Amino acid sequence: DALMSALKRAVLSHDRGALFVSAGIDAERPLLAQTDSFWWAGRSFATITSRYEGFARIVRGFDPGHGGYLEAESTLTIDGGCGFGGTLIAVCMTPDGEILDRLDG
Repeated sequence: DALMSALKRAVLSHDRGALFVSAGIDAERPLLAQTDSFWWAGRSFATITSRYEGFARIVRGFDPGHGGYLEAESTLTIDGGCGFGGTLIAVCMTPDGEILDRLDG
């Protein structure tokens, strides 16, 4: 139960530079009201075009549409399709979400 409860949450940097989610976020709802949107709101992720609650960038690791790596001004998708025949992607970022390095494996 503790593990499943923890998986409902997102990770955020202390200075609100980056917000890390699994698949998506409902940008119309406040952060504390997201519940399982982190898992199921992936289809609307590409429509986010501005900062959400002051975060410089929202980063997700899974794209349910399998669109691949996508870097936008306010969002970043680092899903290379690993587990579906694609590559594993890792990024090194500054606390405010700027990409310093990218590795594809």
